[in-house]
Amino acid sequence: MKITDIKPFLVDRYLLVRIYTDAGIIGNGEAGMWAHHAPVHTLIQELADYYIGKDPLTIEHHYQTVSRQTHFMGAGISAAYSAIDIALWDIL
Repeated sequence: MKITDIKPFLVDRYLLVRIYTDAGIIGNGEAGMWAHHAPVHTLIQELADYYIGKDPLTIEHHYQTVSRQTHFMGAGISAAYSAIDIALWDIL
């Protein structure tokens, strides 16, 4: 199974993310940084480049890979990681 797409959605005051797989399984997640949804939305789109084509079930590996590619993590990037992580666990 491979990730085919990741789409963030701004719905009212919520930032949701959907991860689609080639097996037809969809995972849903939510970012919890309500005051700054626009930058987190953009970060999710940028992180999608890494995830697309990867196995959605190797969740811990993906988190280690994306979180270790930068020296400084802030709340925005943490919210993006979290939303994607939740959606991957939903797929599992």
